[in-house]
Amino acid sequence: PRRRRVARAMAVAFARRHPFVVASTSATIKTALCDAMVQYVVEGRETLDATRTLVFSSFGFAFLGCWQYTLYTRIMPALFPGIEAFVARPIGERLRDAKGLRAVAGQVFIENGINNALLYFPCFYSVQAWYE
Repeated sequence: PRRRRVARAMAVAFARRHPFVVASTSATIKTALCDAMVQYVVEGRETLDATRTLVFSSFGFAFLGCWQYTLYTRIMPALFPGIEAFVARPIGERLRDAKGLRAVAGQVFIENGINNALLYFPCFYSVQAWYE
């Protein structure tokens, strides 16, 4: 139990000191594991297509790790200052805060109307087409 607490504290301290490294690494690992799961479980393959996993892991690192880290920790806070204070308030107060709700709507629009539609899907399908 003590070793576990110490290891957890060290991991949290590392993540706080190096958030970009943790974000990009976890996105890369997650993408690799998801691709491997799809290959084995969904497609029923007996061997892993390592090239495919490497291609999609690279996408995970670049887009999901690097770009989305920058979008959510640098760009969104700059475009919508004060959003952290808004989300920390009780739900009842948030529902009565028109400015805060507009900021949330703006973030939803940027994610779904711009990031996903104009960046994520074209990048993902380009990587997929390049692999095939």
